[in-house]
Amino acid sequence: MIKNVTGIVIKQKEWGERDLLVSLLSDEGERLDLVVKGAGDGKSKRKNHIELMNRIKGTVYDSPRHAYLQTVECEESFFHLKQHFERVFQVYVLLEVIEQSTLPENADPQLYELLEATLSHLNQKSVSCLGAEIGLIKWGEALGILPSFRVCGECHKGLADCAHW
Repeated sequence: MIKNVTGIVIKQKEWGERDLLVSLLSDEGERLDLVVKGAGDGKSKRKNHIELMNRIKGTVYDSPRHAYLQTVECEESFFHLKQHFERVFQVYVLLEVIEQSTLPENADPQLYELLEATLSHLNQKSVSCLGAEIGLIKWGEALGILPSFRVCGECHKGLADCAHW
């Protein structure tokens, strides 16, 4: 089966001698692990399109064993973001959390929109230094993994009753 997909590259690693395995957060909010044949070769034209943090559009072929990214085109490379080492490092940490916390079977389009908004915000020339941290907090909130600050973790009473500094 062949389908069109749009998404953001959240992870890339070598797969065999000349192939790459790319994890993509699709615009439907699902994590796709795709094999890109021949992209590990230095002469591949597709390698530049599937850089980390790029928003891409392509076609995916599902075989019984793997899903393959066949054609690919970079829609947005977030050029200004990639010029700042601090921002790149912050986004890399965010992408690592995203890759580890999303499962291929749990799709949530809100997560894609949140990641795209964070990358677009950090891609601006003048931006607050807390952009990635805010994105990470919003990501945790969307996944439901942030602690509740309404009750005490020990006694489970309302924080107004037992909270102090």
